[in-house]
Amino acid sequence: MSQQRIPRYITVARLSPTEWSIADDRRLEVTPRGLVGFVRMRTGLYEVVRIGRPHIRSWHATFDDAVAQFVRPHAFWWALPHDLPEVDRSVMADDDIVAPDTRSTVEEALLAATA
Repeated sequence: MSQQRIPRYITVARLSPTEWSIADDRRLEVTPRGLVGFVRMRTGLYEVVRIGRPHIRSWHATFDDAVAQFVRPHAFWWALPHDLPEVDRSVMADDDIVAPDTRSTVEEALLAATA
């Protein structure tokens, strides 16, 4: 990641001596804790695995280069040309937030387990 600093919204948390989780605070409403991927050191290289793309891996010579994969704006989504307006959630019904037909199997299992 030569000459590039990690932005404040990116959080790198060490999970073990060879594994790190990468979170993006801008993605808190999309994924749990804003988790966007993992970095793991294997055979002297740093392996990058992104949430939502587990079958795609990239390998990097340095840890900084691996983390840079999460900093690049085009790595996950495109930038909007303007800020999104705030949503007043107090006027929304629960069904408006997550429509029943859009719930995943995991969400349904979690809801059933907590009921």
